[in-house]
Amino acid sequence: PAVDVLWVVDNSCSMVEEQNKLSENFPLFMDYFLSSNLDYHIGVVSTDMLSESDKGRLQERSGYRYIDNTVTNAAALFSQMAVLGVNGDTDEKGIAATYAALELKRDGYNNGFLRDEATLSVIIISDENDYTNGNPITRPEFISWLRNLKASPDFVSFSSIVGPQTGCLTAEAGLDYLAVTNAVGGIKWSICKEDWAPVLEELGLQAAGLRR
Repeated sequence: PAVDVLWVVDNSCSMVEEQNKLSENFPLFMDYFLSSNLDYHIGVVSTDMLSESDKGRLQERSGYRYIDNTVTNAAALFSQMAVLGVNGDTDEKGIAATYAALELKRDGYNNGFLRDEATLSVIIISDENDYTNGNPITRPEFISWLRNLKASPDFVSFSSIVGPQTGCLTAEAGLDYLAVTNAVGGIKWSICKEDWAPVLEELGLQAAGLRR
């Protein structure tokens, strides 16, 4: 079995703590890949669609643009990829970044990451709502594109670690991301929660195709 996992990480000025939580708990996610025979690709893009070095480009570290089962220290490499800093565009565009990574740059910079035969798991992490605003794709178009990307809609998930419906002290409601998760399927988790261990474990189970 093959699975491609794309992490879309907010790199705006308020995301230091959240990026660190992701990095610290990532080994829980990887446990389900390292102990299996899965053929996996794991990559990271930012929500910055303004910087020319981002715009849906996979974050390259130590010569790798994505992690696969040949990488010996996956957790350490992921930390390098996912701790992006906080100098990104303040108009976070996670939907645009996902579309750019998987469609617009598929046969260019990100060549080889997305495979036709693999299931796809997209995971958004952001403390604000999406600002794509239809450029280059509207939310309904994005949902339709995701649902038709594979032979079956069941082969695609879109999970959201974002502000809940009512928001919280440290995050605004990620309504656009939650709407995509509701339409496509995936895990919803409040970015406001202190403990990220449960959601990283659950995401690992889901991406690996397992169920409790």
